Amino acid sequence: MKKGCGFVFVKMDDGTWWGETNGPCVVNDINITALARFNGTDYWSFDNGRRLRSGAFVWGKEEKDGEFHFKKLAK
Repeated sequence: MKKGCGFVFVKMDDGTWWGETNGPCVVNDINITALARFNGTDYWSFDNGRRLRSGAFVWGKEEKDGEFHFKKLAK
């Protein structure tokens, strides 16, 4: 039995890494969406889970609310 879902990162021409779930990701009848970007200083991420059949929001962040944005701080 497969546990979890694959995630793939691709390095873009500008050096930014883009990542997302590798194909459909369904766990316990929840469709999971996960996206991430990283450029060495800034990290953006978004993920959520929705009921497979109804599309009802279960956890994470609503699409309309956008991504989380984390910024590397100077030491």
